[in-house]
Amino acid sequence: MESVMWTKLSDLALELIELSKNWQVVTDRELEQRFLSIENQLQVNTDTCAAWKASGLTNEEIVKHAVQDEINNKKAEEKDLENRKRNIIIYRAPEKKNENLSERRESDAVFVKDLLD
Repeated sequence: MESVMWTKLSDLALELIELSKNWQVVTDRELEQRFLSIENQLQVNTDTCAAWKASGLTNEEIVKHAVQDEINNKKAEEKDLENRKRNIIIYRAPEKKNENLSERRESDAVFVKDLLD
């Protein structure tokens, strides 16, 4: 259990080091947002770990849960990446500035149909 947390902490530390190497390129606001994101992620991980311990799970069960969470996250990322591979980007397509999603989709469909005809 502790090794999983240390692994995550070391990953976050490496990410912070990598960000600090590129400090000249990254603005202060971007760094601050990234640091906040990492802090939030660390807090979520700590809270989750504490909840698992409070529920009386053994270290082995906690490690199983942590590994399963990572596997699920990896699967979700892979699925998202696979879905994005099929996207087609059409530059300079007119955008309808409307809040209604169905109207925007209809407008996009009409444009694409006219483009392909």
